[in-house]
Amino acid sequence: MEEFEKDQVLYSIVEKLNKLLDKNKTEKVKLIVEQLNDLLEQQESEIQITYVLSILAEQYPTLIGKNILKNLENLTRSTNSKIKVNALIITGFVMLTNKNGIKTYLPNFMANLTDNDRDVRDNVHYFLHEVATEHSDLICNYKSVLINALGVEENEENLIALIQLLNICHDYSFENLHDLRTIIISLINRFYSREQTKTYSELLSYVKNVFPSVNDLITEGMDKKLLISEIQNTFLMKRTIFFTHSAKIEGKPKEFLRNLKSSSLKDLKIYFFVKHQEKKIHIYELEKEKLAKLFLKKENMQKKQLHKIFSHIIDTEQELRLFLNTLIKLNHVKGFYSRLGYFYTYNNIESEIIGKFQEKGMVNLKKYNHLPPDFVSGIIKDISNSTKRVFLIGKNNAAYYSLKKIQQQINTQAAKNTTIDLKSYRDRLLEFDFIKLIKNLPKGYLTHFRAGTQWLTNVGLPKVKKEVENSQLIGYYSIPILSKKLNIKKVLLVQILESFIDIRSGIFDRNKEIFYYSKFLNKKIEEINSIIDLKERERQINLMAKELNIERSHILTKLDENLKLIGEEIKGKELIKINDYIEKTGMQYNLFMNFINDLGLTYFKKGELLIFNEDKIEESKKDIISMLIEKSKSENIIQLGDIDVTSSIVENLLKELQNDEKIKGIFHNKDGELTFYTELGIESLMLDNSFLFSFHDFFYGKDLNDKEIETMNSIFAKLLKKKKLNGAFDEETLTFASSDVIFAQDYNTVLFQFSKRITAYIKTFNTEFEKIKKILTKQNTIFPQEIKMIQERIDIINEKYVHWRNGLEGFVRKASSTLLKKQGFTRKKYKSLSISTEKRDDIKFFEEDPEVIDLISNFNRWVKLFNELEIKYGNIIFYQKRLIIKEDNKEDRKKLEELLSKLHLV
Repeated sequence: MEEFEKDQVLYSIVEKLNKLLDKNKTEKVKLIVEQLNDLLEQQESEIQITYVLSILAEQYPTLIGKNILKNLENLTRSTNSKIKVNALIITGFVMLTNKNGIKTYLPNFMANLTDNDRDVRDNVHYFLHEVATEHSDLICNYKSVLINALGVEENEENLIALIQLLNICHDYSFENLHDLRTIIISLINRFYSREQTKTYSELLSYVKNVFPSVNDLITEGMDKKLLISEIQNTFLMKRTIFFTHSAKIEGKPKEFLRNLKSSSLKDLKIYFFVKHQEKKIHIYELEKEKLAKLFLKKENMQKKQLHKIFSHIIDTEQELRLFLNTLIKLNHVKGFYSRLGYFYTYNNIESEIIGKFQEKGMVNLKKYNHLPPDFVSGIIKDISNSTKRVFLIGKNNAAYYSLKKIQQQINTQAAKNTTIDLKSYRDRLLEFDFIKLIKNLPKGYLTHFRAGTQWLTNVGLPKVKKEVENSQLIGYYSIPILSKKLNIKKVLLVQILESFIDIRSGIFDRNKEIFYYSKFLNKKIEEINSIIDLKERERQINLMAKELNIERSHILTKLDENLKLIGEEIKGKELIKINDYIEKTGMQYNLFMNFINDLGLTYFKKGELLIFNEDKIEESKKDIISMLIEKSKSENIIQLGDIDVTSSIVENLLKELQNDEKIKGIFHNKDGELTFYTELGIESLMLDNSFLFSFHDFFYGKDLNDKEIETMNSIFAKLLKKKKLNGAFDEETLTFASSDVIFAQDYNTVLFQFSKRITAYIKTFNTEFEKIKKILTKQNTIFPQEIKMIQERIDIINEKYVHWRNGLEGFVRKASSTLLKKQGFTRKKYKSLSISTEKRDDIKFFEEDPEVIDLISNFNRWVKLFNELEIKYGNIIFYQKRLIIKEDNKEDRKKLEELLSKLHLV
């Protein structure tokens, strides 16, 4: 009472209440209770009032009316823990009076099971246990709430209380089991002990109750990591049974399935239903990961093993079979459950089949007669898709063969043999799959040549080519002999030979076994035609026809027919390879070109090609023109014989380019080969001889025409303008002398350049002299064309030496004047000096230098010799002819010898 002394109103009410209770006047007590309720509504002294009512409710719960309970409902959510605890106590005692009260007020208690205040939770636990004593079914309706509380409760006593409450419950949902597994593992980490503690013992007991599959695996004192692993590996599964009034899925089963669709764990589980009898439905929920792990094992499972795994959701063998077949049908697991109770896992059969393919390259389906054909073929198809390998089906669907293994076998055989026969594969495979094999034959070992099931290998191909080459050398080939030698069927050999040899290039014998090339036959015919004796010639023709087993009349007519066919073929071609058709016709090159001309075709010869198509001819000309323009920019000379086109064509094209002023240059017949000196080449000639040169020096034996001199002048002028050349140019003699020579500081340099120039001229004299000497000293008749050649050589020299001499004389004059000037003298001043004076001896006068005089004398001797040759070579020819007629004419011989000696020809 001391607690209420401060509040006189409340004190008075409590005092009155105690008196009435002592006198057992319950009706008047009710009035006092109503009075307290009024005070509660005014929100005055809530703690004290609810405290009084809680004491009263414990002894007299029936005195607490509905009005008070309505007010108390709000107070159970109060932020004041004392008010909240008192309100819950009052409500709790009233709730325990009857089952309807429990149903009404139990949700409020469950809602406060996870309250932050320990007193609140303790009082809630008290009343929940009281309810569980008589009405456990009502408590178990809130398993999810209890499980959630178990996950957050900190107090051990309350944890034990929650475990005890949960322990009385059964029929957990899949979501309950999933959450419990996580929470239990967390609690084991928290309370694990090798000693016997109450909390840990209660927890282990509950684990065995809620997860019966681990009963035999969990023991007291078990290692924590192992324990947690066992619980974590627990395969969560749930079966819910519904009885329906019809065969349709409706009502509760339909609603249950709809709820499963929206489950928060829908991605972690699979669910499906199975109809048992007409009005019984089993709905299964299974942990997806564990289910997959179980059936992905590479081992088969027996009925007993499967029944043990699913024992708490499967009752009978029939139910197990329906359960497994539904899983397979829905593609949740892969495998086959046999009538004998063996589950053949997909992975185990797959592993076995892969092993057989790797080891033997094939799978015999007879060994899988205990399995459905579609199941086995489906696995093989999946292996094919995943490995990108092709498997071929055997006849009668009796086996599968690895294409890769067959390819390897074929490669091994093809690497050793000239041919390979695939008949054994055709006998084993379905027609469609044999065709698939044909389309996927290894290209690195086999050629495209085939006949029936026989293929020519890449080992055999070069052997055949070698035999073809040999046959072309000897003039024929024999199909039976080659077939035996190369181990190739005749029908395949004929096909191969026809691809390498044009049958129009020869004739077969009567038996179509030996082929004779036209070249071989033409040679034999020529030999026979060279026989003068007609009878012998006739005999030889008959003998040849007999030996070759060819009709006599057929030889010439067939050759002519082949030529006509080849001619018609050429007429239809845009271009041909000359050597290919020389081989086909059996002709020599000149005869073949005559044959082409006889066909009346316009052609363009480019290397080994004859081009007939006008567009292609023009295209080729354009290509050559482009090439010539490019060469003219980068090369000094263009050797017409080096270009893969007839020289005359190149010459004409170059002249066209010159006329169009697209290139500059000069043609020169050098050592019998027509050469075109480009602008770049002529520049190089001038720069290489920059001390002294004449235009005539560059093209020995050639008379430069006005246009060519104009070209030379143009190129020369460019070099002068670019200051690559510096000196004096004599327009009359077309001779250039460099300033570097004229004004050289070193007298010996000037002398060296002069000597170099004369030596070059003398070398040319000597070369031409040796050519003439070779003809004039012959012992047999000198022919007219040789006489013409002598005169041509002399004419060239006579023309050249005039230019050379003018150039040399000009060089000497300029060098003499310049060098005298450098010594302080003019020519006139030097000439005025007395010959005997010592001062004159000290002066170097170039034109009086003994070496210069000797060089000029040597040059002049060659000029004189050629002048004498021009006058007297006719006499030598005259005496030589007379001595051929009359060899012992001593007078003529003496005169000839004197002439030869005088002209230095002996």
